[in-house]
Amino acid sequence: MSHCSEINPNCLQRGNVFPESKCPALEKKIPCWELNWKTELQAMSDEEREYWTHYLKNTCHECPVYKLYKDVINDILSII
Repeated sequence: MSHCSEINPNCLQRGNVFPESKCPALEKKIPCWELNWKTELQAMSDEEREYWTHYLKNTCHECPVYKLYKDVINDILSII
């Protein structure tokens, strides 16, 4: 199975463009659509949670991964 950053060569998290807020999926070496984002977000500081909620809601729909896992990603976006 491919990792999300491999499917999306323009992933902003690829190569840690934002090292102060590393991607939880990349850190756990699992695809973004398999990460329990609700649990991850609850464990974050308010600032990190705000960053990731904004990031996900504003970038997922444009990502090539979204086209492949639309239903799963829509479920994730609906609970965050």
